Amino acid sequence: MATTFIVNVQKGSKEYGLFHDGVCVLNMIFTLVDGDYSLHVQAVDGTHTSRELSQSEYENAAVHAAAEVSARVLNGRLPEVTQVVIKVAVPGEFFQQHRLITTDYNTELKRQAESAPLHVVPLQREIRLLVKIFPQAQLHAASDTAFYVTLPAAAREYGLSSEITKDLELYRFGINGLSTASAAARVHRVIGRDPERSIVCHISDTVSVTAVGNGKAVDTSVSFAPASGFPIGRQAGDIDVTTLLKIMRHKNLRPAEAELYLDNNGGVYALAGTSDLHVLLKRIAQNDSQATHALDLLVYKIQLAIAAATVSLEGLDVLVFTGTAALRSPELRSEILRRLKHLQIAMNEERNNVAIGKDGVISERNSPVKVVVLKSDEMSEMNAVVTQNTMPTTPNPLTT
Repeated sequence: MATTFIVNVQKGSKEYGLFHDGVCVLNMIFTLVDGDYSLHVQAVDGTHTSRELSQSEYENAAVHAAAEVSARVLNGRLPEVTQVVIKVAVPGEFFQQHRLITTDYNTELKRQAESAPLHVVPLQREIRLLVKIFPQAQLHAASDTAFYVTLPAAAREYGLSSEITKDLELYRFGINGLSTASAAARVHRVIGRDPERSIVCHISDTVSVTAVGNGKAVDTSVSFAPASGFPIGRQAGDIDVTTLLKIMRHKNLRPAEAELYLDNNGGVYALAGTSDLHVLLKRIAQNDSQATHALDLLVYKIQLAIAAATVSLEGLDVLVFTGTAALRSPELRSEILRRLKHLQIAMNEERNNVAIGKDGVISERNSPVKVVVLKSDEMSEMNAVVTQNTMPTTPNPLTT
C-alpha cells in the first residue's frame, strides 16, 4: 500500500501525519495559542514528545515535518512518500468532492481566491510548498465539505431567488465535515449500535453542530463566512447581515477587508483576551466577569444549535461531543448540557469528569438520549481519500 503524507492546516494549528499500509506511524501537531507556539509528536510506538517553537519554526511547519519523514525514510524504516493528502475547506460545489490536485484544480482555486481569500490563499501556498517537497508524489484534496452534500434544500439554501443562488453558489456548505463524518461513523464502537438520529457537536478552533440521520448529514449550523459560525478563537461568530453592513460602513471596509476583520477581531479572544479554554475556565474560577461572559455566549449559541438540530431529526438518540476542546473539558460539556434536560438528556457527573481526552458515554444509564465523548479521526478519513482518487500514473500531475 501507499506511504501517504497527510496535511491538515487550520487557523490555530498545523497537523501532519504519515501513514503506511493504512496505519498512522507518525503524527506531528504544531499549535498556536495566544501567541505561544509548540510542537507535539507521537510515533507509532506510542512515544510522545513536546517542545516550544519559535514563530519561524511554526510558519515552516511543513518543511520541518517533511524533514522528519525524510529522516525515517533514509533510516530504512519506511518507503518513499508516493501520496500527499491535504484538507481543503473551500466553499463551492466543485470543492465538495475529494479530488486529485491537478492544474485544472488549481485553476478552480484561482477562481475562488477573490471571493474566499481567507480559505484559498493559505491553501494555494501550502500546495505550492508540498509540490516542491514531494515532486514525485500525487497530491489529493480531501474535501472538508463532502459530508454535507446530502443536506436537503431546506437546510442547504437561503431565502434568495433560485437564479442568484445557482449563479453564485449561495449554499450552506458546512465546516468540520471530515471530523463529523469520522465521529458519526465511529459512534457504533462506543454504544454498540448505529443511531438513527444523532447530533455531532465539534468544538475546537471552529465549532459546528450537525444533525445526522442514518449516517448522513441532514442539517448543519454553519456556513463559511467568519460571521456565520460560533464565537470561538478570534472569529466574530453569528453576526447578522445588518450588523455586518454597519461595521463595514463605520470602518469603511471593503468586502475582503471586512472578512479579514471578522476573522481576527471577534470571538472568545475579543471578549476575554484569550482563546485558550483552560485559561478561560481558570479565570472564571477567579470570578473574572469578562471570561464568564465569553463562555456564557459561546455555550448559549451551542445550546441553541443543538436544540434546533433536533427539529430536522424529529427527535434525538445520541449527542456526540468531539473536537479538542470538547474532549478535554468536562466543564464545558457540563455547561452545554445544563439547559438541554428538556431534550431528555441526563448527564452523569462522575462519568463526565473522568472522560478527558478519551472515548466514553457520559450520560446516565437510563438516559433516553445517550451522550458520547468521542475522538474523531480526521487523519484516517483523509488517508482513505487516496484509495478513491489514486490515478494509474505515479508522477505528480502538477510537475509533468
